[in-house]
Amino acid sequence: DDDDDSEADDSHKVFGSWYVVHPAAVGKKSQTQNFNPVEYDDHFHHPAAFQYYRLPEEITKEEAAKVDPMAVVKAHPSHAPWLKTSTDDEVKVVKSMDEMSEINYGKVKKGLKVLVTSGKTAELINEQNCSLESRQSRTHKVEVEFEGKDKILDLTVSVIFQGVFGPRGYRLGRLAVQLYRMPSEEEKKKNPTAVPQALGYSPYELQILNTPDTLGRVVICHKPNKIPVEDGTFQVVIGAAAASKYSVQVSGTLGEDAETVLNQEFDMSVEKQKRLSQVSMELTELWTSMRLAERKIAVCQGLIDEAESESARCESDIEICNNELAEDDEAMEFTEEERNDIFREIKVLEVEFAHWCKLFATRTQEKKDIKEGLEQMAEMRRERMKEKENLKVAMEKIRQVIPGATAAILGPGRATEVALALNAPLNLGNATASSRWAAISAVKDQITSSLTPAEEVRRLYQREGMKALTLEERQWCMLDKCVNPEKWEWLKIREEEEDRAREMRGAKKKKRKYNAAIEQFRIEKSEIDRIQETSFSKLQRKEVVIKKLLMKFHDDAEMMKRKAEMLSSGFDPHLAAETRCKAAKTFTPTEKEWVTVDKILNPSAWIGREEKEGLGFDHHKGDSQLMELTAEEQEELGKEEQDKLDKVNKLFKGKAGAGTGLAAIALQAGKTKRTKTNDLPLGKWKCQFTRDEILKIWSARSGEDLKSNDEERCWNLLKTYNGNYAEYMEGMKAMEERQRRLEMNGGVEWTAIRNEAAGESLETDIDARCRTVLKELDKTIAFRNPFMDSAVLHVAPQRFPTIVLRLELERELDRLLREQIYERERASKFLVEDSSDSDAPGHEDDSDEDEDEDTRARNAEMRRKERRLQMRANRAKDDVKQAKKRIMMDGKTAAEQAQIKELEELGFGGCLACKTNPCKWVSNLNVSLVMKRKEQIADELNYIRKHPELLVLDSQIALSAQRGGSTRFKRGDLIHELMWESRELERKMKLNGIDKELHDCYATRKEYMEVRVLHGYSTLLWTGNARRALEREHNKLVAMTTAHEVVDDILEWMLEGWYFGERESQQVVAGYVPSLKKDGFIKPGTETAKATAIREDMEKKKREKEGVDGVSEEDKKEDEQGTPWEKIIPVNEAAKFRITKEKAIKEGDERDHVLNETEQTMKFGLFCLTFQYFRAMKMVRREKVSWEGAQESIGGADAGKKKHITAERKKMLDEERNEKERNRNMTKAMIKAKEGEQRKRLREEKERAEAAKKLMKKMLQEKQEKSSAVVLARVYRGHLGRKAARRWARKKAELEAMNALMNASAITIQRVHRGHKGKVAASEVRMEMAEFIAQIREEEAKQDEEEYWKTHTFARYKRDIKAFVRTLAEGARSISVGRGAENPEDADFGVGAKGTK
Repeated sequence: DDDDDSEADDSHKVFGSWYVVHPAAVGKKSQTQNFNPVEYDDHFHHPAAFQYYRLPEEITKEEAAKVDPMAVVKAHPSHAPWLKTSTDDEVKVVKSMDEMSEINYGKVKKGLKVLVTSGKTAELINEQNCSLESRQSRTHKVEVEFEGKDKILDLTVSVIFQGVFGPRGYRLGRLAVQLYRMPSEEEKKKNPTAVPQALGYSPYELQILNTPDTLGRVVICHKPNKIPVEDGTFQVVIGAAAASKYSVQVSGTLGEDAETVLNQEFDMSVEKQKRLSQVSMELTELWTSMRLAERKIAVCQGLIDEAESESARCESDIEICNNELAEDDEAMEFTEEERNDIFREIKVLEVEFAHWCKLFATRTQEKKDIKEGLEQMAEMRRERMKEKENLKVAMEKIRQVIPGATAAILGPGRATEVALALNAPLNLGNATASSRWAAISAVKDQITSSLTPAEEVRRLYQREGMKALTLEERQWCMLDKCVNPEKWEWLKIREEEEDRAREMRGAKKKKRKYNAAIEQFRIEKSEIDRIQETSFSKLQRKEVVIKKLLMKFHDDAEMMKRKAEMLSSGFDPHLAAETRCKAAKTFTPTEKEWVTVDKILNPSAWIGREEKEGLGFDHHKGDSQLMELTAEEQEELGKEEQDKLDKVNKLFKGKAGAGTGLAAIALQAGKTKRTKTNDLPLGKWKCQFTRDEILKIWSARSGEDLKSNDEERCWNLLKTYNGNYAEYMEGMKAMEERQRRLEMNGGVEWTAIRNEAAGESLETDIDARCRTVLKELDKTIAFRNPFMDSAVLHVAPQRFPTIVLRLELERELDRLLREQIYERERASKFLVEDSSDSDAPGHEDDSDEDEDEDTRARNAEMRRKERRLQMRANRAKDDVKQAKKRIMMDGKTAAEQAQIKELEELGFGGCLACKTNPCKWVSNLNVSLVMKRKEQIADELNYIRKHPELLVLDSQIALSAQRGGSTRFKRGDLIHELMWESRELERKMKLNGIDKELHDCYATRKEYMEVRVLHGYSTLLWTGNARRALEREHNKLVAMTTAHEVVDDILEWMLEGWYFGERESQQVVAGYVPSLKKDGFIKPGTETAKATAIREDMEKKKREKEGVDGVSEEDKKEDEQGTPWEKIIPVNEAAKFRITKEKAIKEGDERDHVLNETEQTMKFGLFCLTFQYFRAMKMVRREKVSWEGAQESIGGADAGKKKHITAERKKMLDEERNEKERNRNMTKAMIKAKEGEQRKRLREEKERAEAAKKLMKKMLQEKQEKSSAVVLARVYRGHLGRKAARRWARKKAELEAMNALMNASAITIQRVHRGHKGKVAASEVRMEMAEFIAQIREEEAKQDEEEYWKTHTFARYKRDIKAFVRTLAEGARSISVGRGAENPEDADFGVGAKGTK
């Protein structure tokens, strides 16, 4: 069609082809040319509406360039009146939870609707494969109706179209689309002439023109200012300018209700939180499984080694048996029966060998499977750890967003519940007071169960930090971080953020270390679990403190509920005991009533109080702390309780279970009267019920179930003072059980073994059992006490040494893991009997064999087993010897090899310390005698201490008294001597013990040993450390003993030499005695004591020998025959010896006393004379000069004479004077020099300091210049190096490529040439080989033929005859042929025949 334009004054209508009129026909130019973007309103003048419009004024290019078509289009809906919805509610659309948190909850309460858009769309219609002819139109109906809280925020109409094929080929499609909103029924009633309203606008960038290569698209967007889109009917009108095929889709952005979204997010968050804890448990289980798998690999490797060694053993046994058979084949020493035994043994060994080989293969596969499973578990663990990290990050974001969003939409009450459920913080700092109270009231039922002491400390830590906590709370926090790490994730995140912030500032990470009082509570979770499970009596001091902390700050919600119930009921667990301790006259009226009940209920608690009712609290007359109340005081107390009753009645009026305690009792007692006894005033009521009736009343659920006011009054008293009925009955049962146990054990409550205790059932699942044992093993490893209780090994609780329990648990775990491996082997059904002789030679499976055959079979079996055992024993001994020798000698030095040789020479039982076999160590102290002596000294000291009034005592126990000294001592001297001797005896005993332990230390072959004497208590030390400590202590004690012995020897020598006076020697042996000491004399003191002991021992042995013979030497001499004179001679000699030995004056008689006095007097006289002589000589020398008078100036011998000074003397005086003068001058000079040196030293120090400062400055500058130069050179060299490296890399790549190409080409050429050469050589070799084989075969055939003719004579004659006849025939034929050749024809024929031949 041609364009027909008619122009009018006011309006202008567009006529012409659709290609010109449509805005998308010629792109942006058509829109700006026909529809001015400044004046044109696309919602009103869209071509699909076929509206008129006023012809715009022409605009310049500069103005058109300044116009933003998209901004103009997007600005149009602001003045489109039909875009506004008819709803009056306010709606807020948010895209995220953060935006939702910024909403004011007050506006939501007033009616603000909040919708969340997350990009979800709702498809309203979707029609495909529609078609329109030219100038046709079609309407598509769209219903927008949502019954729920979700709404449609906008509409988008998308039409995809294309042309059709006609007679002339493909014809492009052209469409026009418009969206209308149809009037509703109410609008039609109000305005019958209401017409559909055109909606939407078409962004230019979304429109696509239909071309031969692309499909066309028309998009209309309807985004009203006031949302959501009101429910109603919409129509999409599509008009076709040319025949077209299209598909239409209408969709709308979905706005979901915020409350629904929040609930869904909360449910998902709870699921994630559960999943987080589940993942943590899975990680723990996976780690346990991985540990078990690694240990199982080690166990499986041990079983593999066992199978390999057993198979090798069977193989070697088979070889030995075969060798025995081979040797017997030559020697023929075995009988047939013995050979059959060896054959049977070989068969059994072969079966065993096959069995162990099968086990080796099975166990190897098992190990491989375990490793594969371990790798899979490691991969699963990595996935779980990654999932856990993702969940942590997600939960952290959720905890930051969801509580705030919930507070904005659903209020602070619901937000508080969500925060508690998610363990998230909730900031209500900007909220009003009413909002805060609403939050508290919303969770008041959960406070007692969730806000445990542990949770309170955690929240305080999170809110105010560790500085706000006490020491106990900080210590508990350290424990809780180990027990519940998932509840401290917020702290880790906070610390990570702080570290990141410090790194961004360039600072180092903060070191978070606490003092020793807190750090010592950083222990493992398994150890804490073990402490919680163990009773206080079996814990150490530190462990007791840990358990008390865990009990104080607990997480037990049930306990909190019970405490809350007790507080709500007014029950005080200490109230009954306090009341029983009070005097009867100090009871309050309520207590008096309860006492009448308790005396019936618990009579044993009141035994012995009836006689003391008149006394006060301390049961001392006139001196009581709580005395009897006067009548005025009782009246005043009654008034106070009545006032309390009135207040309680007002407070709890109209409420069930209004109150408890004293007020509750009075309130319940003041209810409607049921019996006359209720008229009794407070304090005058007495219980008239029996114990069974009281228990029945107490068991009632509430006071309304009771029949009378007396029962109700009794019930209230019991609830207040005695608490819960069920707990009381449980306590009574426990008391009865304890009494029964006391009766059974004879009055002893505790027993080491409880026979009546029932253990739990043993776990049959091997995997669960392995996990239990591994968990107990971890506890045992962390346990530090010497003994530990465990019920894992034998189900019932038992006490073990910790080391023994650890070893037993490891054995049990290995046994269980082996059992798992054996299960797989049993599943393979490869069962082989240990001894099966069914295939042995000579064996007959006959059920009727006689006893002789059975006996022979049994004997053969026994012999076979004995042979096998003997062979194994011999081989094992040889292997052990060889292994020991190899282990001992490999890698040993010469000294170590010599030591090993020495040990071999010592043999079994040899002592490494004594180097003898057996040990020859002997104690040098009689311990029993020393202990007896110590007891005597202790008894004597005890006697002295018990009699402090005695200043002088007689004692026979002191060592000096026993050695012959005086028996009379002063108190202090005796105590000092006894204490000194006691210390000496202890030192000797310690030296003996140290010597024994040092001997054992050198004799032991262990790496550690137990030492007791060194410190006085048992101590486990490494052997080397024990040797050094014992040697040091041994040397110290030996030195002290040697010193004491030397001093004692000196004193004994002086005593024997009469340095302290004349005395009779008590020594039996002295001087030179070769039988006791071959070299030298026996010195007094220690040597004499030892020689005496040896002599006594020799005499004792001699007496024992004589006692054995029955006759002594004297009796033998008396029995000898001889004359009387010969018998008298020994008696006479003994008398003479006795006379010469004994003194004339014996000690103790009168003459001895006189001689002693005379001797003392003479000694004293000689001493006085000597003293006077020397004193007189001294006095004479001192007064000699004064008596001579030579020095006197008057009357002296030298008076008036001038002293003569010799030249030598004068020279000495001059030198002395000159020396003094020199010293004076030297002193002056030294003083001046010292001042100068001081000034010089100060100046030099100043100059040196300035020079050092300059030098330091210079060196610092040089270092800076050097470092800067190094940096510059490094950077420049790096730049040059990188450039050179890049060039060389390119060059190297080219060279490598060329080299690779040349190598590949050369290899290909060589391969082809060598292949050709090889093929030629191979063909030649094959031909030569074929010719060689043919020649050999021909020669072999000739030889065979000759051999045949030699052995077959008749056949040879026959052959020769045939050959002779054939020869004659051929000769005759040749003759006849020669004759016929004379004929020409025959000659031609012959020539031709010859030529043909």
